[in-house]
Amino acid sequence: MKSEQEIFRECELICRIFDGNMDPEKMRAFEKSLSRDPELLAIYAQVAEVHGHLICPGVSLGLTQQPSGDEDAVLSAELWQQLLEYEKAAPEIDLHKEEPQEKLIQKVVYPEREKRKMSTFSIVFLAMNAAAVLFIVLFLQFAPSKRGVEIATLTDSINAKWADVIVQEGERLKSDSSSLMLREGVVELLFDNHTKVVVEAPAEFELISKDQINLRYGRLYTMVPKEAIGFSIYTPNARVIDLGTEFGINAEAHGDTFLHVIKGKTVLIAGDRFNKDTVEVVEGFAKKVSSNQEISDIRCDDRLFIRDIQSEKNVIWRGQRELSLSDIVGAGNGLGTGTIENSIDPLTGNMTHWAFTPERAGNGEYISVSTSDYIDGVFVPDGSNGPVVVTSQGDTWECPRTSNAFKYNIVNSLQIPRDLSPYQNYVGDIPKTDVILNKASQGDVPLQTMGVMSKQYRRNPTDETVFMHANLGITFDLWKVRKIFPELTQVKKFQSVFGAGEIALESQSFDVWVLVDGKPVFVQQDMNSRQMLEIDISLTNEDRFLSLVVTEGSDEFSYYNDWGVFVNPHLVVE
Repeated sequence: MKSEQEIFRECELICRIFDGNMDPEKMRAFEKSLSRDPELLAIYAQVAEVHGHLICPGVSLGLTQQPSGDEDAVLSAELWQQLLEYEKAAPEIDLHKEEPQEKLIQKVVYPEREKRKMSTFSIVFLAMNAAAVLFIVLFLQFAPSKRGVEIATLTDSINAKWADVIVQEGERLKSDSSSLMLREGVVELLFDNHTKVVVEAPAEFELISKDQINLRYGRLYTMVPKEAIGFSIYTPNARVIDLGTEFGINAEAHGDTFLHVIKGKTVLIAGDRFNKDTVEVVEGFAKKVSSNQEISDIRCDDRLFIRDIQSEKNVIWRGQRELSLSDIVGAGNGLGTGTIENSIDPLTGNMTHWAFTPERAGNGEYISVSTSDYIDGVFVPDGSNGPVVVTSQGDTWECPRTSNAFKYNIVNSLQIPRDLSPYQNYVGDIPKTDVILNKASQGDVPLQTMGVMSKQYRRNPTDETVFMHANLGITFDLWKVRKIFPELTQVKKFQSVFGAGEIALESQSFDVWVLVDGKPVFVQQDMNSRQMLEIDISLTNEDRFLSLVVTEGSDEFSYYNDWGVFVNPHLVVE
């Protein structure tokens, strides 16, 4: 147990933190102590509760957003009892009475006064009372009026629809504004202390103060910098105090509260004033607070909450660390916004629905894809006339000779063509079949089967392909991919499984290439229908362009069925 002197010193230190008077070095030392000292953590939570009440009278000192009705219960009965016990046992102080230096004109004899003995705690307590009175006077004089003060800005939104009060992007929000009801979409708030909060509909919430939100129901994700430590979220049955973290909260209407801590740690408080439960929840862990305020463990889900949005790019990020290249080929942003059977014409760079096209020849040019932010361009590889340009910056590749011909576009599809006849033409959609990849060592035993999907199917992140006929190439701009989110600073790897497909001819022969800035980093020549490859390429921040290429092999047969599929092609991002 801490002594009363220790408690007083720590309370004073915490108050300095809330006032913003703590230098960075002492702040770091305090954070370390907070992580190792459960008693200090409990004191911090109690002082934070009192501080919140002083900043915003009428807001609960307890654990829910409802006022407690006990305005005098600023400190717990237990703490008052400890102070009283110390007062009884504290050493006395003899106050010395100084003699006046000047003589009185007339000597007046006063009856001798009894010496008053005061304990050290009494002096400290009187000083605290005086400070409290001064604080109340200053607070009443300078506190914001009932109309509130501006404390945050709505910085971005996607498809947001409000119930009553409509909030526009760039609008400033006040501390005592009425409840905001978000019916649809998602919004991003940035507090003046640099705390970012993303709210997902349906939700109802209100801004209590510069470091407090009352979430009546809904889902939100909070990113709190070190300078805003202590940021708190109230729900109907719990309170979460930040200790420098990223965490998500899902509050069900008139029901349970779910806390998922993604980074750092928090303090979770549940229960009432007289029977409350306080636990520390750290990175990678999650808790549920039931409607009867009982705390239990649940599995932490780092993909449950929207963490970031960019309306200009229609980006909604839930913490994915893999960006899908097939989604990008499908006119998406790598996070699931693309569509199945979207194709790219290698002669024009235009995107269109995948339909039958006759045999075509390349024009020897590198074609940009202006409809995608992340695809640099496409090309038909043929080294007959020298090196082939494979990037918009003029990087070239010593490509082998090819027939300079191809039959299909580059397609985001879960299926492959079913026709094997080079002489049969189709009108409209192409007959297709499922993709089945086989390992050569397993003979005819299927290794992986992609499910049958309709054209309207929205991609499942675990089940996707890029279909490429020989002779075709596509280049992705990794620098633009890195700019999808400021947090994603490094593309670490390109990974994929590559194969042909179940109906490909036994005589099929084709080559697969992976280029980085025009230089081959992976190649497999003369592949056949029974082979499957696992591709794993490391990348650095200096690498800008990633090219995937399929060319016809060295066989004497027609190139018509020389094709390959990149299964689950993705960039691993850190």
